[in-house]
Amino acid sequence: MAAAPTQIAFRWLLHLRWGAVACLTLLILIVHLAFEIELPLGIVAFITFFEAGSNIFFQWLVRRESTIPSWLINPVILIDLILLTVLLAYTGGPMNPFTFLYLVYIVLATILMRSAWAWGMSLFAMGCYGSFFLLSSLSPLPPPFPQWGTLSGSPSHMPMAHGSHIDHPMIMHLQGMWVAFAITAIFIVFFVGKIRKALEYHQETLISLQREKMRGEKLASLATLAAGAAHELSTPLSVIAVASGEMLRSLKGQGESSEQIEDTILIRQQVECCREILNQMATDAGHPMGENLEEMTMNELLAQAIEPFSKEGHRCVVVASDAGNLLFRLPCRTLSRVIRGLVKNGLEVSMPGGEIRLSCKVNRRRVSIVVEDHGTGMDAQTLDKAAEPFFSTKMSGKDLGLGLFLAKTVAEQFGGSLHLDSELGRGTTVTLSLGLERVAR
Repeated sequence: MAAAPTQIAFRWLLHLRWGAVACLTLLILIVHLAFEIELPLGIVAFITFFEAGSNIFFQWLVRRESTIPSWLINPVILIDLILLTVLLAYTGGPMNPFTFLYLVYIVLATILMRSAWAWGMSLFAMGCYGSFFLLSSLSPLPPPFPQWGTLSGSPSHMPMAHGSHIDHPMIMHLQGMWVAFAITAIFIVFFVGKIRKALEYHQETLISLQREKMRGEKLASLATLAAGAAHELSTPLSVIAVASGEMLRSLKGQGESSEQIEDTILIRQQVECCREILNQMATDAGHPMGENLEEMTMNELLAQAIEPFSKEGHRCVVVASDAGNLLFRLPCRTLSRVIRGLVKNGLEVSMPGGEIRLSCKVNRRRVSIVVEDHGTGMDAQTLDKAAEPFFSTKMSGKDLGLGLFLAKTVAEQFGGSLHLDSELGRGTTVTLSLGLERVAR
């Protein structure tokens, strides 16, 4: 199973922290041994060990937990900024050449956090950097590097010896560096944030196109299946139709019993049903076989869709429409079959005598056909897969699991969508919407 994006980002953040611990240890050894500069080893050692200890804890947390909460990244970066500020304050303040490390955490915050948090972390880093100037005048601390006082020959030239005077040009330089840092941080948060959002949008577009491609391939396979079935079955069905016709004439001529004649007529009727099913397969596969758009009111379309249920004696389909006598240009045969399939699904999952409500709503943008039942409903997992092709929860094995997929396909062909709202024990509401500008007369 692929790791979650937050977990991947957090692991790389831990790698960065381990790198920071290693670099800090190496720099302490170089500065202390090679340059013989005295450092506040107690403070530096505490920060190093705290960083390493917290890293070990977070590493254990990553291995123990299957998922890492996204909010955990925020306090980790905040802690690192505070530790970096304390370290810099005791090792030179703004004169420390490693103040640029603030930018590393600003970039990380921009990439890993939401926009508001990234701006907040950047402002916090600017404040930490700027606090060096304020603390040097309000709370004198021991000089971080006493050797600096001898570099220019006079203690008055010590760059950041707290409580002592600093040359005005040096102050201007340090403050200018802070301003440059603040401007750079703002540019980073703004432009890197924009790039990140653009990349996320691009990734979402690619995923959407990939889904469309897969759906197109499935439609193509269904069209191939329908065409192949129609081609393979057309000949035997024609032979059966001719043979049954000859048989019917022969039986009538010989004066056979009406029972045999009725059986022969039934065979011919079933042949016609098979041909109609083949036509429906081709239609449902996304190829309406040249079906012309017809003008029809929504009331007429709904009546046509539920006509078979009326013949079968179903009196529990309640129809309501606020479309009035508005005319629509639609592939009426295809759409009526889709609606009929949705109503049939509702009847199959409802209790005997349960009511199915079929309604139509029209607004300025869409025409919505709603089928509502009070049956068994679906859980969240089934609901997510319900509109996928060849997915079915029916145990009979006679259902191909194409009804909702084909309804969704038809809706999208006319600028609409298919929405399912379901809950176990409370039934299902299916909303088939069409773009008004695509179907209005």
